[in-house]
Amino acid sequence: MISTHSIVADYFNYRLRNQTDSNNPLLPYVIKMASKCEIKCRFNFSSASSIINAENIHREIARELFNNNNITWTYVINFISFSAMLAENIIHKQPQNEDSIIGLFIDRTVDLIDSNLHLWFEQHHHWVVSFKFSKNHLL
Repeated sequence: MISTHSIVADYFNYRLRNQTDSNNPLLPYVIKMASKCEIKCRFNFSSASSIINAENIHREIARELFNNNNITWTYVINFISFSAMLAENIIHKQPQNEDSIIGLFIDRTVDLIDSNLHLWFEQHHHWVVSFKFSKNHLL
C-alpha cells in the first residue's frame, strides 16, 4: 500500500534532490500536479526566516487548506508542493542543514496530512484506489 510518507518523501527527493529513482507509480502524477501548483501559486516566504517561523507557516497553511469540507486531491498535492518549496526556502538560508531540514519537513508534512485528513483518506480509500481512479480528471 502506498503511504502518505512514501508520496511525500519521493516528491521531496525529486523536488529538492533531483532524485528520480522512485518505484512509486503515483509519483509522475504528483509531480505533474505539483508543477501546475508551482506555476499558478507564488508564495512569499519572506516571513519564513527560521525553521520555527516556517513550521508555524506550515501548520497555518495546513489548517487553512484542510479545515473546509471541499478537500480534493488537488488540495493535498498543492500542500505537498508548498511544503517542499517552504523547505527549499529554509535550505537556501541554512544549506549546511539540508538533510535535517528535508527530513523535518517530510515528517511534518506527513503528520499534518495524516492528522488533518485521516477521515477523508478513509472515505476516499487512501492513496491507491481514489487517486488512481481520479487521476485522469485531475491532470
